[in-house]
Amino acid sequence: MELKTNTQLKKGNYTIISVLGQGGFGITYKAITHGAVSGVLGGVKVDIPVAVKEFFMKDSCVRNEQTSCISIPTKGGKEQIERYKKKFIKEAYNLSKLDHPNIVKVIDVFEENNTIYYVMQFLKNGSLRHYMKEHGVMSEDMAKKYILQIADALKYMHSDMHMCHFDVKPSNILLDDYNNAKLIDFGISKNYDDRGNETSSTPIGISKGYAPLEQYRQTIHEFSPTSDVYSLGATYYSLLTGKTPPEASEVLDNGLPNKPDDVSELSWKVIKKAMSPRKKDRYQNMDEFISELKGDSIKSIIDDDAETQLLEMEVNSNTPIIKTDNPSFFSLYRSKLLIALAAIVALLLLVFLWFNFKDNSVKVEDETEKKPSIESVQVSELDYVLKGENGNADIKFHYQGEVVDGSPNGKGVGTYSEGIYEGRYNQGKREDSYAIMRLYNGDTYHGSWANDYYNKGRYTFKETGMYFEGEFKNGEPYNGTYFNPNGSEYVKVKNGEELSKQ
Repeated sequence: MELKTNTQLKKGNYTIISVLGQGGFGITYKAITHGAVSGVLGGVKVDIPVAVKEFFMKDSCVRNEQTSCISIPTKGGKEQIERYKKKFIKEAYNLSKLDHPNIVKVIDVFEENNTIYYVMQFLKNGSLRHYMKEHGVMSEDMAKKYILQIADALKYMHSDMHMCHFDVKPSNILLDDYNNAKLIDFGISKNYDDRGNETSSTPIGISKGYAPLEQYRQTIHEFSPTSDVYSLGATYYSLLTGKTPPEASEVLDNGLPNKPDDVSELSWKVIKKAMSPRKKDRYQNMDEFISELKGDSIKSIIDDDAETQLLEMEVNSNTPIIKTDNPSFFSLYRSKLLIALAAIVALLLLVFLWFNFKDNSVKVEDETEKKPSIESVQVSELDYVLKGENGNADIKFHYQGEVVDGSPNGKGVGTYSEGIYEGRYNQGKREDSYAIMRLYNGDTYHGSWANDYYNKGRYTFKETGMYFEGEFKNGEPYNGTYFNPNGSEYVKVKNGEELSKQ
């Protein structure tokens, strides 16, 4: 429940006018504060519009209608609320330290009503998302202008503040009075120390279509601007097409849709590279992104593929001529002598290995049949197709981890159409005594795997909070129990059938 119109905050310094928006962690209001303008003939009081953001977790907080104070009805939620409140305060102070023309400016932070507020400049022209709702798809020139402004803001964050935003999207970019873009909502941003390690451990959020794969995997513990590069590319996609970008898993499986006819080759090239599923395939920083989008040509200093050119030097009377002694026999034939010597050494080595191999050949063959050699195990990143069995469809996934003979084998992370798996593999199949599967719908599975299926463990349903514990067969609950969110038994399952309660 939001604050009522005309509610006074900070002893009347701010008066609430209306609600601008509400998310899972806060409510943003339009408010007015009071100022004065003076001149040679006197002064006049004026009302200045501002935006006020209030920490309010809608699923956990309750407001007293009379006093406006916020309370937490359950003891179990207080610890979590306090953790997120600290993050909210940190967001406010982080924003107050940012000084860039394309980042919203925080002007006040205070505590009241048993919660936290921070005050920002009010941007009356709304968000880019609002603009597209009103006017449709942007022209490419306009979209490019806003994207380059936000890219410069992100460059400042990354280079000067060692901070990543992690939630760049059209609804988080507002327009000021002069129609310049301003980046807002730093609720899930993260700071990193000088060594690139995150300085907080709060979970990261997901905006579908704008979040890269690593945000789904929660593997952003080290500083990397490439995550914001992906989100900015996805934002550019949305501005030019008027559509929400496909989710990262879909981009991984199918790539981006075909280029619209009215989008230039350059812009589409930038979007495709920025939205590459693999971090190493994207622009590695905002400088690269900006240079490409502006059309600046970046020439490599070293070009090993270029043909070697011989420069002719004109000889004249002023050009000194350096005389050398006659070359020795060794200097003339040095390369040939070295090649001959290497050949003799190689021949002697082959003879030695041949006799040694004859004595141990049977033993070596037996060992290689049991397990792969150490040289065949490597850590790689690849797209893999697991062939379907018994008429089932092939399973395509992106893999990062240990590989043997071209197949996922050992510890790794797999990105599937339904979610992210973290655990061990055996010849491309998920097989482990304990692994984790995080599905895109919010469900999770913790437990063992066999032959690429859930085996024994717990499957939790995000929507209801219920969970199943027990054995699975072909990925379905087989023997075990469904539990309510509070841990009480709901229904037992035996041989795949739910047993009616007595």
